[in-house]
Amino acid sequence: MSLIVLSNKNFNESDRNVEVGGIKKAYSFTNTLQTPIVLPKDSEVALQSVKLNKDGLFSLNRSNSLMYQYIGKKLSDTFQAEQSPRHPALIRVNPYGEHSADSFVSDALIPSMNTGLYHPNYQGLANASVQRSASGLVFEGFNLTYDKSATASGNNRPGDDDVTFATVDSSGWEYTATNHRFTKTSGAGDLYPRAFAQFTNAPMDLADGELAVDFDNATTWRIGLSRYCNPEAEYDAGGGVTQIRDFTQPEYFEDNELGFYDYVAIAEYDETSTSTFLKVFHAVKIDADSKLKMKEVVYYGFTGATYATPYDLGVNASAFNRIHFETSGEAVKISLSKSGATKTVVTYPTLGTPTGKDNYCKPINQCCSYLYPKMEITDTTTAGDAQNEYLQFHEYKCKVLTGFNYDGIDETKSADLPLQERLINYDWWATMLNIGRISYCLDVDMRVFNDMTKTETHDFVETSGGKIAYDVVPIVSESAEYTPTKFANMSTVLGFTENALRTPDSVNGSAVTFTSDVIPTLQSNESIFIRLSSLTQRSVNGVTGNESKIIYHCPRFDTAGNQTGGLFFEPGEKTYLDVGNISETPINSFTIDVINSSEKVVKSIVGATVVVLHIREKKKQ
Repeated sequence: MSLIVLSNKNFNESDRNVEVGGIKKAYSFTNTLQTPIVLPKDSEVALQSVKLNKDGLFSLNRSNSLMYQYIGKKLSDTFQAEQSPRHPALIRVNPYGEHSADSFVSDALIPSMNTGLYHPNYQGLANASVQRSASGLVFEGFNLTYDKSATASGNNRPGDDDVTFATVDSSGWEYTATNHRFTKTSGAGDLYPRAFAQFTNAPMDLADGELAVDFDNATTWRIGLSRYCNPEAEYDAGGGVTQIRDFTQPEYFEDNELGFYDYVAIAEYDETSTSTFLKVFHAVKIDADSKLKMKEVVYYGFTGATYATPYDLGVNASAFNRIHFETSGEAVKISLSKSGATKTVVTYPTLGTPTGKDNYCKPINQCCSYLYPKMEITDTTTAGDAQNEYLQFHEYKCKVLTGFNYDGIDETKSADLPLQERLINYDWWATMLNIGRISYCLDVDMRVFNDMTKTETHDFVETSGGKIAYDVVPIVSESAEYTPTKFANMSTVLGFTENALRTPDSVNGSAVTFTSDVIPTLQSNESIFIRLSSLTQRSVNGVTGNESKIIYHCPRFDTAGNQTGGLFFEPGEKTYLDVGNISETPINSFTIDVINSSEKVVKSIVGATVVVLHIREKKKQ
């Protein structure tokens, strides 16, 4: 007779050091013997005892799977939602069904958290983990962690196919990736098609992003940054049907000859003086209409301004040939330089003593947190005289994101899925367009920071220590302060007593972590079985209708009456199964699986598992 002691851990290591996953999983492991043992002829095997640690399960469904994430300056009595450029973002945690704590985190929570960040410098940096006791065995709740990136992904100017036309009548251009030139091909006596285009390869980095463009080979031009705008947004609607939608500009934008930009600098020809002047515009609310309209940024003429009047590009006394757009959190800076030498600031919120918000660019808000370069070369005094003029892109410091798609659709997913289930949910503006919830965007774009009819100025949140000085507030149940947060219902399942989690429990560099303050209630209603996969004993599983190698069914309660946590089972009467060996058999390894009735491993088994087998020669009849 032999007792065989098996475990997924070495006995000289503490339970708290046992990995939940890895090669030696608590629910599936193999022990290899240094010296094989020999089973006597006609052996039989039974389970002597089993010690394991079992998390309970919980059911994720519509009643406990909605939360919101707010990334921005925290709201307070002196800074309310109407003043914020940011908006709570809904996330639906799925897939529904029964989860162990670990599978809930890995399969549902982490992927879902990363679909509701809506900021390029936070994208992909949300994480979660199971909070356990010091021993690593007892479930105590969850940790929600958020971090942010510091720097751009480098100078990533687009390839030949990563530039698209900005309107349906703007194909009069070509972009050559080898020399980064955007060239006007239209002309020869005809104003159309326009040479008007937008980058699609990656969004601008908002911590230290920069767009630098040489303009000395174009006479009159427009260079700027814009949110997602696709005049022919295609998507596969399934069944061989392709739908095309017109997203040229926001539906609440008042169209004009300039076209839509969030921010744009233009070389504007003045017929009276026959010179060309630098003008800056942004899309803001300028009157009682709930519309965005292009309004000039008066970057000149105030105390401390660089220029008293619009800079004369025709005379160009400083011999500038390059324009720079730089981002710092919510702020946009525009500068001029000579081939990248010392930059001269044109407009920036902290430049001089502005007389009001007319003197600098609006803050970057959630609608335009994914910004893309946009440009046009225009005709000057006679039709066609700008043909073959070009702009050259010297630098584009953007954020290259895994899984990014300009249209916001995951093209790897089946077209048979509803469109909403195929969205990547990186760019809030693109997501709201795709699901038809543009009213939320209108609300943000019409807020006081964007409303030029109101004198209240905005306190810009900028980059600090290389990272944007934003806070993260997860909202796990409906909040009266952070709105809209309708139907948020995850406080119980995540173990939080507050509606909006304003203060993290720990900070590690720029990463903040929120830890459950009560232990979520888990249930244990799943039968578990011990399977010895490496021997030749046989049992029958009626659920699967197949032969099995199950040797033991663990009762719901252990010998101490527990159903979760550390459990110990020792059958009072052992059930022996015939190994079926007709001669002595050497064995050098044993494989144990903890499974359910469908013979799938039970991933709620964590920590250290110890199984003791009893092997003996069959008794003679």
